[in-house]
Amino acid sequence: MSAGSCRPEWLGHLPWAGTVRVRCWGDIDTHGYASLARVRRAAPYTESVLMDLDTLLTHRKFCASAPKQATGELTELTVDEARLCEGLWARRPLGE
Repeated sequence: MSAGSCRPEWLGHLPWAGTVRVRCWGDIDTHGYASLARVRRAAPYTESVLMDLDTLLTHRKFCASAPKQATGELTELTVDEARLCEGLWARRPLGE
């Protein structure tokens, strides 16, 4: 599922959503991680795909600054996802 094009709230209406593994792909930005967190609230076994630091560094020439960042506490992220998202919030240089 693509995090940006889905409506994660509909997952909560599916009785099996909390029992299956879901793969989710979204932009590597604060909005992509916010969408991933919303998907995980309804489908806790969600695995992110291509939303990691290695992917970001490999494609850094395509990076751009977001004029507005997503905000909020994203407790559903893994440690690595949260670390990368925090770096984006702080606008730290890539890979630091």
